[in-house]
Amino acid sequence: MSSLISGAWFIVSPFRTFVVPLQFPTTTSYHPLPNTRCCDNCEPRLFEVEKIKLTRVPGLKRGKKKQVAPTEVAKIREGLVEWRETDLLDKFYPGISSLSGWTILGNDVVEKIATCGEHLETYTQLRQHVRWAIGHQEDTDEPNEWGRLLMDQLSLIYQGLAETAEEEQRQRASTASFEVITPESFYASSSTRGQGTGHGGQGCGSRWGQRSRRGTR
Repeated sequence: MSSLISGAWFIVSPFRTFVVPLQFPTTTSYHPLPNTRCCDNCEPRLFEVEKIKLTRVPGLKRGKKKQVAPTEVAKIREGLVEWRETDLLDKFYPGISSLSGWTILGNDVVEKIATCGEHLETYTQLRQHVRWAIGHQEDTDEPNEWGRLLMDQLSLIYQGLAETAEEEQRQRASTASFEVITPESFYASSSTRGQGTGHGGQGCGSRWGQRSRRGTR
């Protein structure tokens, strides 16, 4: 059995293990070019591994989010997804149909906007909840062309939500002003009123009858 480790073949037999250095053209057909790196196995010092340290992004809001109706979250999500797959994709990659809109505006960005619990009316508010590098101008810390398009689309979505809420409120108000009466309840109330009038009439008649009899005496 043999294996390649650190630029040499380790050959293992039932009796012993020995190393065969990789030397062109004796033990290998690979001939590296002068002043070039081979690989991280042969020359690990020439392939430094970056040390990545994750830190919290400053300026992002943290903590418990305001609860939003699931229907509102769904409408914001659907509005952003439809926009990125049509208008945004056509403007960002004109004439290309083989790409998807999520390569520009990721699902994670859409989800954070939809579930943030606020209507993001300014770019500062947007930056407090999510960072979208494609829509940000680093040197001015302001939205670029794509960031402005996103804010315009959010404004349209929020306007549609407000109009829907107003329409639902008007419908509830108009429905509440009318009392729904079924045939059963109508006839039941009519018979009750009739019985009350009859008793009142009989009572009056008996009182007048007593007075007449007293007058006759």
